[in-house]
This record gives sequence, structure tokens and C-alpha cells, in this order.
Amino acid sequence: MKFFVINYFLLLQLLTTVGWADSRLEVSLSKDMAYVQQVLICSVKVISSQTVSIKNIDSPIVSNASLDNIDGPRFYSQKINGQTFSVTEYRYAVTPLMPRVIDIKSLTADISYDQAINNAQWQRPGYGNQYYNPWARPQKITKTIKSKQISINVKPVALKNTIWLPLYSLQIQGFIGNGQKLKEGEPISYTLVMDANGLKGADLPNLNSHIISKDFKLYFESATTTKFLSEDGLSILGKRTEKYTLVPKKSGKINLPSLKVSWWDLNNQREVWTEMPSTPIDVKESYASQHRKDPDKYTHHFKTA
Repeated sequence: MKFFVINYFLLLQLLTTVGWADSRLEVSLSKDMAYVQQVLICSVKVISSQTVSIKNIDSPIVSNASLDNIDGPRFYSQKINGQTFSVTEYRYAVTPLMPRVIDIKSLTADISYDQAINNAQWQRPGYGNQYYNPWARPQKITKTIKSKQISINVKPVALKNTIWLPLYSLQIQGFIGNGQKLKEGEPISYTLVMDANGLKGADLPNLNSHIISKDFKLYFESATTTKFLSEDGLSILGKRTEKYTLVPKKSGKINLPSLKVSWWDLNNQREVWTEMPSTPIDVKESYASQHRKDPDKYTHHFKTA
């Protein structure tokens, strides 16, 4: 009887329960409908009930659209139905190129994790002591997870005969010089900055053709563009910075012309305009002009012995 009790106790001591990681691969788009050239954010997430190692993961394969990597992997935790999950996320910019359905094919990811081993706890009758299996060791588990294919309808451009800019907002600012005073015939820097919510900086238009005036000459120098995600991760933010050299043709008051750019408001589904108003500036006379007006005042006379 004693032998049976000992063996029964050892059997219970060696029993373990094995926990499998609840893992899945999710692909989503920031919108369920889009226009041609409207930038969408594609999120690819590996969601798991425990920390996993990603051995390999597919990049999205998108039909009828361009794909740009934004960032990733990003690591964070997320609560789903009261349970905390580990998330590894990759984010991409998807730009539809044609007014037709675009598909993101099913993706796969190869992941591995340690098998969660919880030692079964048993009480020896009459003693109340708890025992565990000291020989239990985690095992490395490898498996492949798959996402579902997703599709989205794409509308054609809503405006004809104009630059098509599908946006949530657009701002234009101008900056002249670095505190220097403007003088007739002397070059000074002029900078234009466009900030857009909805397009990458590289997709914003050149403003050179919008700046025409008989009061100054303008020389294009360079343009830089950037892109980054909005704080909520649902739209792309773009910046385009254009640098010019401006040379006033005359002194007195001159006006930097207003800039007006048309774009499609995605929030309200209508055409709107962003305008930077005309800016008056004072230009001082050059030394040559002053000399022509009063040669004696601006001429140095040297005495000779």
C-alpha cells in the first residue's frame, strides 16, 4: 500500500500542463475606401499572448498600388478583451494608382517561442505541501501564422484639369531672409514651406510657377521633402521646403504675391483652397541708386598734395 502511495504521488508530481502561445497575424488599412493617389496606412501586426521571435515575415503584396515602408518593427503591448498581448508592428504607405479594387494578399510569418510550462501543483494528503517538477524545461516551438486577404475599392479623381491633391489639411508659409533688410539689386533668401496631412512631401507640387512678379527676380535653389506618420498612426504627414534667391528690382514698397493651391478635402468631400496672402515688404535703395540721385553726397573726394 505504501509503494502504491509513493508512486501515485510521484506520478502527480511529474504531471505538467503545457500552454501554447495564442498568436495571429493581422493586416489592416487605415480606410475602407480611397481615391486614386490617396495615401493609406497599412499595418501588419504579429499579436501574441507571449513574447515571440519573428524568424520571417512577408511584406505586403499589393495590386494596382505602390508600397513604401514607413517604419517597423515596433514593439508594444495591447489589451484585448481584458488580456494583455505582445504586438510587433510594421507600417507601410499604400498609394492606389488606378480606380479599381486593390487587394493585399494573405501574408505569412514564421515565429518561435518558448513552450510555457506550468508545473501542476498537488498537495500531499495530510501535509499541505506543494510540489513541482524540477526537470521540466521550456521547449522552443516554431509555427507559421497567416493573415486574411483584404480588399478595398478605389474611386477615380474627383477634380479634372487641375493638380489632384487628396488631403485632410494643407498649410503654406513663406519666410524671407534671416532678419536682414532688403536692398534693391541685392540677393536675399526666400523659403516656402508646405505642410500637408494626407500626402508625402514628395507628392506635393512645386510652387515656382505661382510666384510671378515684375518687382523682383526669383531663382529656384533647392527643394527638400519629408514624410512621417500622424500621431494616431492613421495618416501620412508630408512637408515640402523650397528655397529661392530673391533679388528686388526696385526700392520702396513691393508685394510678395499671394499663393493659392487647390486640393480635395477628404473630410468633407469637396474642393477647397489654401491661400498664403500677399505680403508687402520695404526695399531700401541700393548704393548705386543713391549715388545717381545725389552724386556729391555719395562720392568720396580725395585731396592731393
